[in-house]
Amino acid sequence: MPEVKLLATLFLLPLFLAGAELRLGIIGGDGSKAIAFTHILNDASHADHLSGARVVAAYRGGRIDKIGEELRSKWKVDVTPDVGSLCRRVDGVIIGSGAGLEQIKTVIAAGKPMYFESPLAANPDDARAIIKLAKNSGNPWFSASAIRLGELAEMKGSYLPFVVSGPTEKVIEAAEILYALMGTGCEEVTFKENGLTARWPLDRKVTVQTAAPDHGWRIEITRSKDSIQRKNVVPDNRTLLAEIVKFFGSSEPPVSNEETLEIFTFLDAAQRSKAADGSPMKLR
Repeated sequence: MPEVKLLATLFLLPLFLAGAELRLGIIGGDGSKAIAFTHILNDASHADHLSGARVVAAYRGGRIDKIGEELRSKWKVDVTPDVGSLCRRVDGVIIGSGAGLEQIKTVIAAGKPMYFESPLAANPDDARAIIKLAKNSGNPWFSASAIRLGELAEMKGSYLPFVVSGPTEKVIEAAEILYALMGTGCEEVTFKENGLTARWPLDRKVTVQTAAPDHGWRIEITRSKDSIQRKNVVPDNRTLLAEIVKFFGSSEPPVSNEETLEIFTFLDAAQRSKAADGSPMKLR
């Protein structure tokens, strides 16, 4: 409902105009991202410190574990007994990959803008349910990993063909790299043991070759017949977090909701291709 989104924007507008710190909450995840994000935002002495937002609340499943105690004692983060309590304390919510659908529904009902740690959900059905609920309620959201922003985003569509090498068992990261380079519109995926190939319109293809997990991700760009540029790609938490803070202030996602949903259909096609011994699969 547009009026819901308008009311949420009007509610947050005075904070942005006054330059006040955004209050953020974190739910779900394995805790490592919560610690990393909180350290960058809440510690002014951190080399990668970002101003403009602060983590003030976290939901740890109703328990105070080692991570929750560190958040509370070291960073003065309020560990709440439930998601509803967290929502009442914050302007935006960072949702980790371990968050359940019911917890996400609570955030949506509270009208809070949301960043989802990639992947958006555990399966396409949950992803579609989240997207539908958020759209109907007017909640702005986006999902992306630290692998796809920064320098990688600047390479989008610059040269073809691309060859990407990396740990293809991390198929979500592979998908995000491909979409950062190519944009939406993928038509077909072929996933075999030695890697995968994805095809876009006009027979534009990108190949992802399998490499050892500790080798990380590398992109080879063919500039000409005799010129190949190689670039290593590393996750960049600071750039991702800067985009998250910017999003909570503007409600404009750096990655469109439509692209995020297409990435899920890409992953579904890749899984179907793998199960069919590498037969090409159309996105659906």
